[in-house]
Parts: sequence; C-alpha cells; structure tokens
Amino acid sequence: MKATILVDSTRAGNLKAEWGLCIYVEYNRKKILIDTGASSNFLKNAKMCGISIKDVDAGILSHAHYDHSNGLEPFFKENSTAKFYLLKTCKENCYSSRRFHNRYIGIKKGTLEKYKDRFEYIDDTYKLMDGVTLIPHSVEDAAKPEITSALGHPKGTLLIKNGKSWQFDNFDHEQIAVFDTEKGLVVFTSCAHNGVLNTIKDVRRVFPDKQIFTLAGGFHLHRKSEEYVAQIGKALAETEIKQIYTGHCTGERSFEILKKCLGPRLYHLHAGLIMQL
Repeated sequence: MKATILVDSTRAGNLKAEWGLCIYVEYNRKKILIDTGASSNFLKNAKMCGISIKDVDAGILSHAHYDHSNGLEPFFKENSTAKFYLLKTCKENCYSSRRFHNRYIGIKKGTLEKYKDRFEYIDDTYKLMDGVTLIPHSVEDAAKPEITSALGHPKGTLLIKNGKSWQFDNFDHEQIAVFDTEKGLVVFTSCAHNGVLNTIKDVRRVFPDKQIFTLAGGFHLHRKSEEYVAQIGKALAETEIKQIYTGHCTGERSFEILKKCLGPRLYHLHAGLIMQL
C-alpha cells in the first residue's frame, strides 16, 4: 500500500500548499482519492508527482468542509467515471462563527446538485471494497444542544444551519477511511473534529480484533491549549499504534508538543510526502 499526500498546509519543493488535505492511495491495484483540498491545487501537485487523476477508481469525502471538498468540481472535470462516497448527512450547511458574523465553510454551494450522479451517499459503516472500510464518527461524546441565536459565539465556533435554525456542529457528517494491511490497520482521519482519541475508539469498535498500525491525518489541535495537546500526546503514546502522521489542522505548535510525547513514532505530513505502508 502506498499513499501520496497531494495537498497539505505544508509542502516540499515546488508543490502547492494550502489549508486543506488530499491523499492519493494505491491499494490492491485500486486508486483512491481521499478529499480534494480547498482548490484545484491537488491536480497541479498530482501532475508534478506523476499521478494521473483520470485513473482514480473511487473518491472518499471525509466531511463537508471546503478545505476538503472545494476540489470536487475540478476532480469531476478531470475524471469522468469515479464516484465520491460521502455520508448522507453531508450537506451544504457548514459555517464558522466570526463573532456577530457567520462565514460559510461548507461544500461549494450547488455542487451536490450539479454533480448528483457522481455521489454515492452512505449512512453507516460501509465496505467500499475488499480491505477498505468507511466508518462514521460517533457523535455520542460530542452531542451539543440546539442554539437559538446565530450570533455572538466565540471566533471559530463551528455551526450547522438547517433552514432558519442554527445548531452546534456535532460532525455527524465526518467519516474515517480504514485500510486493512498485513501490518495492521491504516487509518485516515482527515480532521478528527470529535477528537483523535474518539477516532481510535470508533475504529476499535468496528475492528475489535485488529491492531491499528498507522494513523494519519489532521487532529484539529491548532487552537487547543498546550496542556490539552500534551494530554492527547500522552494518550496516543500509550496506544499500540506504531506510526502516526499528522499535519493540516493539527498546527505546528501542537505538532512539536506531540513530538515530545511520541518521539520517532510521529511524522509530519506535507504535500509530496510518500507513505509506504
């Protein structure tokens, strides 16, 4: 199994970097794209890496945020056959509070309707193909009450708009991609909004008899306190996971804190990184 990071917040060489994530996976002679980043930069980076997006067999959308989905339209224009698999709860309704103003951060408006024939909606744990499983994040530990006001929330509060009603986002639109290998499970969690430790718990719930060998993706720690990040690092260090790759929404400061806890088990994601798994 081989994974190439096409988009991340950092880069190598002449590749494009942006606030987003896109991962190209080669697994059992199949080519799978996880997310598309925030623009068409994944196409440019793929070309520089010698990767043909036209050959992708299937796409996985991890969740309904722009930094993982804004490349969908460029993808569909480049690849005429592959479908993207996403949860039924993925809608064009995600916002971020900016204190008395809510900024839209979701899938580009109109995309789900314009390309409706290219999407496959799922609502539970799903076997994409032999050895590849999609697991929805459990929201039990993240359930939040409905809110009645759209304004006045701290900067960065993530919201869902349903009609005229606003709710805190519980990320029921987020899913995990799991690949079964001879070494163990390889887990891609694009942002882990409900917590990277909950991501691990979700995977163990579905695969109680298998070990996680590799965990890769953003951990959404860029706004967390040093104490909180250190607690996450210590908890990760106590797991059986041999390789942990993170970048994107983890943040550089949090990465350095995690590194103190995890040492050589922790690797930095960047555009152009090739992971032999």
